Amino acid sequence: MTGYEAGKTMNPRGKLPRVALALALVLAGGAAVAQSARSVSSPAIAANAVRWSPVPAAIPAGAQIAVLMGDPTKAGPFVARLRFPPGYRFPAHTHSVDELVTVLSGTVHFARGNTLDRTKGRPLGQHGFNPTPAGVPHYLYTDRGATIQIQGEGPFDFKYLKASDDRRNR
Repeated sequence: MTGYEAGKTMNPRGKLPRVALALALVLAGGAAVAQSARSVSSPAIAANAVRWSPVPAAIPAGAQIAVLMGDPTKAGPFVARLRFPPGYRFPAHTHSVDELVTVLSGTVHFARGNTLDRTKGRPLGQHGFNPTPAGVPHYLYTDRGATIQIQGEGPFDFKYLKASDDRRNR
C-alpha cells in the first residue's frame, strides 16, 4: 500500500512518493508516445480539426471522444480526449493499464475508491495532471463540464466496480 492510497506518507513532507510515482508514469508514458510519434505518418492536428464523436458504450453516455493518435482498443500507445458536459460523472472503475490524464479545460474532480463520493474528489483545473496506476479503483466527476486528455498504452479497458454502472450490460 502506498502512502497516497492509505492517506499516509513515507517521508515527513508527504510528497516524495506521489512525486516519484507521477514522474515515473510521465517519463514512461512520454517515452512511449515519443517512440510512437516517430512512426506515425499523420500530420499534426489543429485544435479546430479535432473530430469529436459520441463515446463508445464502455464510457458513460453524454461525453464525446476524439482519438488523436493510435487506437485505445489495440496494443500500442494512444492519445485521446474526452469532453464532458456539466454534471458528468464517471463511476468507480479500473483499467488493466496505467492511465495518464491531463485536464485541458474546466475542472475535474478525481478520487480513488470503490464508490463515487462527491465529498472526496480532488479538483484539478486546466493543466492539472492525474496519473492512475493499473488496477487502482477510481472515479471522476465535473460540475460545469471539462475536457481531458488521456494517454496510455493499449489495449485500454474499463472494468466497473458495480455492474449496474456499465452500460454495456444494459
